Amino acid sequence: MSNLISSQSTSLGIWLEGEKDYYIYELHVNIWITGSTKDRYLELGIKIPEVEGLDYVNVFVPYSLQDKYFQDLGGTLAETPRILSAIFNKNVTITNNHGQPTNFTLAQVKDIGDLKVCKISDRFKQIESRNDGSIIKINFNLCCPNQSDRTGAFYLRFRLNNLQALHAQRNGPHFWFSGKKESFSFLDFKLNYFRTLPDEIAPLATKDHLQEIHLFLLSCTNISIDLNTKDPNDIRLIEGDLWSSYLYNRNAGKRCDDEIVAFHWYEKNEYVENIIDPIKYRYELFAKLSSQQNNWKFISIAIGLTIIIAIMSSMLSTFLYSSLFDEHKSNEKHVTEAVTKEQNTISTNPNLPIKDNAFKNSPMEEKQK
Repeated sequence: MSNLISSQSTSLGIWLEGEKDYYIYELHVNIWITGSTKDRYLELGIKIPEVEGLDYVNVFVPYSLQDKYFQDLGGTLAETPRILSAIFNKNVTITNNHGQPTNFTLAQVKDIGDLKVCKISDRFKQIESRNDGSIIKINFNLCCPNQSDRTGAFYLRFRLNNLQALHAQRNGPHFWFSGKKESFSFLDFKLNYFRTLPDEIAPLATKDHLQEIHLFLLSCTNISIDLNTKDPNDIRLIEGDLWSSYLYNRNAGKRCDDEIVAFHWYEKNEYVENIIDPIKYRYELFAKLSSQQNNWKFISIAIGLTIIIAIMSSMLSTFLYSSLFDEHKSNEKHVTEAVTKEQNTISTNPNLPIKDNAFKNSPMEEKQK
C-alpha cells in the first residue's frame, strides 16, 4: 500500500456500522492551536440520534495515531455538566442513572431530551495502524450492551493529541529591526472527502448522513486568519474559567499567554428520504493562519551588542583622550625645557648673539630704546 504522501490521504472519514443501511449523525469538531506544535490537537464529538442496531463507530485519520494520543472525554463531560451545556449551547442537567450501566451518563438537554454520554474505555476501542493512516474502531455494543437502553440520543467525544496532515506549520521572515518574527500555518480539514480517502474506506465514509456540523478553531488571540474558503459564522472569546480544567490536563496543550478566541463554522443539512446528496455527507475547510511574536532571542542579542558597543566606545574615547593629553603634556614639557635651557645659556653668556627670534625685543621695544 502506498505511503501517506503518495496516496494523498488527507481526509478524515467517519462511518457507523450496524444493521441499517445508513445512520444519521451530528459532528462537533474542535481544533485547538493554543500551544507548541506537538501539543496542538483535534477533538471530535459524535451525536447519534438513533442507535438501533448500531455495532461500531469508525473514524479514519490520515496519519499514524498511537494509542497514547487518544483521550476519552466522556467521563470529563459527566463530571462537568457546564461544559456539556457550553458544547450544545443549551441547559444540561445530569440525572441519576437509576441502575443504568456506568458505561454512559444520562443527561437531560433542553430541546433535545435524553442524551447518553458514552465513556470510551480502552477495552471499548482499538486503533488499527495502516500505511495511509489509522482507523479508530469503537465497539458500541460494549458501551451500551442492553438493547432496551438504546433510546434517545448518544454522544461520544474524544481528543486526538495529534494534528499531522491537517495542520502544517511554517516559519516566516524575521522582522529584525522591530524585534518580531512571523510564523504561518495551513489548516486543511476535510471530512468524508471521496478523492482523498483510501479506496476501500471512501464508500463507507460516504454512506451515512451528516446532519449537522459545528467546527471550532480555537487559538491564541495573536493568531489571525489571512485566508479561508468559508467565512466563520461567528467569532468570540471563550470563557477561560469554564474551560481551564477541561483543556489543561495531562495531555492537552499549553496555555496561551493571553485569551483564547474561537472561530465557529456551522452547517446543517436537510435530507429527503432515499435521496443522498454527495455534497451533504462531506465537509472541507482550508485556512491560512499567521501570527507575530516578539523575537526575544534577537532582542536579547541586540541589547547585549548595544551594551558591548557602548562599553567599547567609552573605552576607545578614554584611550584616545588619554593619548592626546599625554602627547600634549610631553610637547609642553619639551618646550619648557628648551626655553629654560636657552634662558640659562643667555644669562650665563650675555655676549652671545640671540639665535631664537622668540627672545628678541619687539619693534616697539627697540623704538622705545
